[in-house]
Amino acid sequence: MPESAKEQVVSFKSAGLRLHGVLGVAEDLHASERRAAFLVLHGFGSNSDSTNVLQPTRVLNDFGHCVSTCAVAARARVNSAA
Repeated sequence: MPESAKEQVVSFKSAGLRLHGVLGVAEDLHASERRAAFLVLHGFGSNSDSTNVLQPTRVLNDFGHCVSTCAVAARARVNSAA
């Protein structure tokens, strides 16, 4: 995250999975202000420190958006029909 963003650890559930990540919020964001937020997800073979995650995160933060990088902390259950 760029130096112009405050970071905080976040965790939330989605589709039965617990997602953990780091949320970058622009330093000039006021408590009552609303801005667009983006999730930057990394694929298999990369991680939250990979260039393909860090570069778009920095660009979006530089434009003043809130950005979160997330990782799934639990495996998805696959239900197969017989």
